[in-house]
Amino acid sequence: MKDSQIQIIANNNINTLKVSPRPLLFRLLNVVESFLQRQGKSLINMSPHHIMDMAIKKSGLSDWGEENFEKPLQILIESLVNEAHLDFLGRMLLWRNIYGLLYNRLCIQEEIKNNPDILQEEIKRPLFIGSVPRTGTTLLQNLLCLDPTIRFLYAWEAQTPSLHPKHRAKNIDNRKQAAKRLLWLLEHFAPELSVAHQTSAEGPDECLPLLLHTFIVEGTFEALAPVPTYVNWLKDQDKLPSYLYFRKILQILQWHKRGDHWVLKSPNQDLDTLLKAFPDANIVQTHRDPVKVIPSFCSLFALGGRVMFGDKVDLKYIGNTALNMYVNLLEKAMMVKRASNQAQFYDVHYRDLMNDPTGTVKKIYDYFGYHYDSSMERRITQWLANNKQHKKGVHRYTAEQFGLNASEIRERYSRYIKEYDIPQED
Repeated sequence: MKDSQIQIIANNNINTLKVSPRPLLFRLLNVVESFLQRQGKSLINMSPHHIMDMAIKKSGLSDWGEENFEKPLQILIESLVNEAHLDFLGRMLLWRNIYGLLYNRLCIQEEIKNNPDILQEEIKRPLFIGSVPRTGTTLLQNLLCLDPTIRFLYAWEAQTPSLHPKHRAKNIDNRKQAAKRLLWLLEHFAPELSVAHQTSAEGPDECLPLLLHTFIVEGTFEALAPVPTYVNWLKDQDKLPSYLYFRKILQILQWHKRGDHWVLKSPNQDLDTLLKAFPDANIVQTHRDPVKVIPSFCSLFALGGRVMFGDKVDLKYIGNTALNMYVNLLEKAMMVKRASNQAQFYDVHYRDLMNDPTGTVKKIYDYFGYHYDSSMERRITQWLANNKQHKKGVHRYTAEQFGLNASEIRERYSRYIKEYDIPQED
């Protein structure tokens, strides 16, 4: 087996990395797509203007609101087309993803135009879980979102935050069904994702789907395909417009359904920009041994991105990308925290969360002064009983699969480990 090629298959509910070809239909389409690309053509038109025109035609709407998304969209698509080596399925899925974000923008702008008082909604003292993936963020989010008094981002809202006005007028809302169909498709093409990262259409989702609407967000598109030109361009860009647009979407969602405060999960760690957009935000940071975090993320990287976008996967590229991406984000977060109001931050170690999840949630509420609902302990106990770890199987991976080793990871993250006194895990 070559290191650069993987496919993920389920074997008795345990994940392993194996070479496995695309289904026959997609292999045939890939042959056609490869032939057309050599002629400078494609089965799928990835032109930004074409996708925008399709969103306008399908929605019947034409007001984009702020148009600062067009340049990042153009650079992203050029990078995808020229550098990512997408096969037919990859192009199709990314086209659909970008089209969906553009369609959403048109609906978002139309809803705000029709209801300008939406922008008067105050997002007060939101609670963000702001740490890197694979550190217990999803578990903590699920537990915090058991509070019946708070507001969280439903997965179906994250996919389609604003209804088309004609559907709103007819009181037709099929967003939950659409989200369930999407999850079914994801599990069909990458069934191991439900082992590595469990999701539900009616459960809480992270902020990333909302931040994507400006196409100015780190740590996302490069997790799906190699896009170095886009990544290099993004480094020097102001991320605040993305967070302000994200805040605007939250205002829409809150206008329809309120809670005592928002509980949100923001995994890309741009805390400086987050605090500019949400000055009174409270931030919980989860911490775990990077030797466990980085290989776990690499495996999820491969499962959720590369498996869906091509049979050939460069495992060493994944390892190097993850290793460098998160050390930079974590060190920047450390500097932001030192320069900020310490009362807005609370640290949770993965070990403490796993050993005492109920107590950890209570401590977070006490620290920030949120009202702790009396039903929380019962809800948490019941949720944990129904959602045991490894319920759907074991997520297996090694650092060596991605060209990494424990000593290299620990050395690269030495400042972060020392800053938070993070213990080694067995």
